[in-house]
Amino acid sequence: MLKRIILLFMIAFAFGCNNSSSPTDSHEVKLLESTVAKIDSLLYSIWDKASASAVVVIEQDLDESAIRTELNSILNAFPQLFEAAYLDSSGILKYIEPEAFKDSEGVDISSQSHIEKLFEIKSRGLSNLFKLVEGNYGVVMLSPLIKNDVCTGSINTVFKPWELVNSITLNIEEQGIDDFFIIDESGTTIYDTDEVQIGLNVFTDSLYLPFPELQAAALKVTKNESGKTEYTFLDKEKNLTVKKDIWWRTSDYYGTKWKFCIVKEREHK
Repeated sequence: MLKRIILLFMIAFAFGCNNSSSPTDSHEVKLLESTVAKIDSLLYSIWDKASASAVVVIEQDLDESAIRTELNSILNAFPQLFEAAYLDSSGILKYIEPEAFKDSEGVDISSQSHIEKLFEIKSRGLSNLFKLVEGNYGVVMLSPLIKNDVCTGSINTVFKPWELVNSITLNIEEQGIDDFFIIDESGTTIYDTDEVQIGLNVFTDSLYLPFPELQAAALKVTKNESGKTEYTFLDKEKNLTVKKDIWWRTSDYYGTKWKFCIVKEREHK
């Protein structure tokens, strides 16, 4: 009996150590979870709309007019989107809206990893962060066109993380935190309240290399679904080195994982 009590205590203790919050963390945890839920909801709403458009496109036998109508209907429904495109069965960007991007029609992107995965698994997908022609960073959401259990292409929607996430999190720092950012499993920054850090990799970029505690914390974030830890890094003005607490949660978008992180600086002594 005593051994059983000790074992139960050890399990409870271990769970407590892995738990991401304590009563004093409730504000940060609630803010993080509500923010993640809002971003999840927006992304899945876009996927649902694009998937509905894919059904219409299949029913209209891939008619160009119908495709362009559906692409524009998605853009009108979600102003956070930068572009919508129809990818054909050969991996060619056949139709793109808005018209400003018409010059990219006909481009073969079949060799891109997220496109190869699309035709392999015939399911929704999310690309890694990449640099748009305009110089900003973008992410592609893929919604396959399925006919007779064959993937005949996809509806691709593109957004700039800075714009999409800001549509939900603008002024989040006014809610008692110092930073909010998103990284992927490789450590690449998808979004940061400091826009210049988008696209940087916490494990390889020179900005982060002098801070081993930061990289150790980032490793915990990328390897675990949720939690809380601490690290040392520059303050928001990049003048002082300060200790920070970080809470994180993970969303899995059809195999692509985003790590949502809220950061609070400790008081300077």
